[in-house]
Amino acid sequence: MKTENYCTILFALVLAAILIVPIVTAESEDVKDLILPQFTVDESQEKTIIDKELSPVKDENLYHIPEGSVIYHSMGMTRVFDSRGMQLLVSDDSTSKLISTPNGPMPASHVHEVPSGAVISEKKGFSVVKY
Repeated sequence: MKTENYCTILFALVLAAILIVPIVTAESEDVKDLILPQFTVDESQEKTIIDKELSPVKDENLYHIPEGSVIYHSMGMTRVFDSRGMQLLVSDDSTSKLISTPNGPMPASHVHEVPSGAVISEKKGFSVVKY
């Protein structure tokens, strides 16, 4: 009898958790309505070697980028733009330090915190993260 009661309670808790936890999807209205600034690419800018995870948080273990930045990955390059579209840095992904992730080693330029309110958009051949 006790086992049946425990199973019923456990089932009720699992069901409640399923109903309470929101479903997150990349196809939210935010992504569809994402408006990006006109990017100003600076081909003369010296390439930065990224050796830590990109983040708007200031920490010695993170590579700080300003809040409001846009990270643009395309053709083996990572560019970070400010909220006005001015290029802050450019990095060749092949020179970035490899960082261990749950999906295996990744270039540090592709590993970044995605804080609440950030938007990720993946289009043909490139992806954009807007903080």
